[in-house]
Amino acid sequence: MLGANVREVEEKIKVLIGLDANQFRQILMIPQNEFRKLLTSDSKDKEQILQKLFHTELYKRIEEKLKEEASILRRQSEKSAQRRIELMKGIHPGNHEELQAQLQGEEPNEQQILPLLEEVILQATEKTRI
Repeated sequence: MLGANVREVEEKIKVLIGLDANQFRQILMIPQNEFRKLLTSDSKDKEQILQKLFHTELYKRIEEKLKEEASILRRQSEKSAQRRIELMKGIHPGNHEELQAQLQGEEPNEQQILPLLEEVILQATEKTRI
């Protein structure tokens, strides 16, 4: 016995063939001419046919929206990185040679500059205490 009710039978079939009832119907009901088109078409056409057959338009729109948002975030990140570089280039290193060398680089690295700045600040605070 497959199951006591329709839901149990559907679940058992899904486990056995790896498709739910809707997916199974879509595959079995592919119109003959659509299948021929699928086999002979180029990639872009295949994508459209498969989207039509399996109703994946929603996922395509989600993918496009995520790509758009990723592009916006990438541009914002690049702007922020450029702004950090501009701010670091505006630092006056005094006579701290290592800091001066770091700041003169094409793209100063804040991970290297911050500890050097900390040294400069500590030295300046020690001088003011004396």
